[in-house]
Amino acid sequence: GREVFDELLADFDVHDRLTATRTTIQAHLDVVVDHEPTMKIDERCASDNTWFAYVNFTMRRTKMLYRKTNILASMTLTLAVLMVTGAALGAATEVAVSGGQMTVGVLDPGISWIDEEGITHVRGLILRVSFSGDIEGIAIQHLDYNIDPFGNGDLHGSVEFEGTLFGVAAELTGRFAGDISAGVFSAESIGHGTVGGAQAQSRLTTTGVLGSGVATYAGTFLFPQDQ
Repeated sequence: GREVFDELLADFDVHDRLTATRTTIQAHLDVVVDHEPTMKIDERCASDNTWFAYVNFTMRRTKMLYRKTNILASMTLTLAVLMVTGAALGAATEVAVSGGQMTVGVLDPGISWIDEEGITHVRGLILRVSFSGDIEGIAIQHLDYNIDPFGNGDLHGSVEFEGTLFGVAAELTGRFAGDISAGVFSAESIGHGTVGGAQAQSRLTTTGVLGSGVATYAGTFLFPQDQ
């Protein structure tokens, strides 16, 4: 679009604007808007003074569409550009991520018991967890934890995830482990899998109140250099 604008301005100076034919201008406009049907000059304008104003209007409109297209393309290709750039530089590429997660179902309550010291032990709890933010999709989480009457303890487990990373298809499996303090947990997880067909590793920190069903995550995805 911009090349056509430059040609249009070069071809039609102040004097030419008064003498150029409507047919020539219409032809330029058809190219500028990438063959999108345009209102005929004769239908839009009644005089030479107004039809050139229409040319300016169409030029401004096309510039706006040009910028919008560039923005959408940049959003779609951000992840791919980061991965390719990292490979070109001979270094692994890291992509920062953050967002939230919510428990949306209990697939298996597992088993639980309280020992003589008052510590609650839970084994085999299986949860269905929804991710939002930079990561979107569903994870199946296998969770074991121990917690004392004061809300302190530890947790660990495994996870299988299927969804997207910045809109790109992703599948990962991993393990996590962390501590519980006054009912608040913080767990570190490491996952391995693919994003858009490329090998990837995730490193996330997840925090939340145990049993609330909601948490937040933040971390990175690492794409090895040998891809």
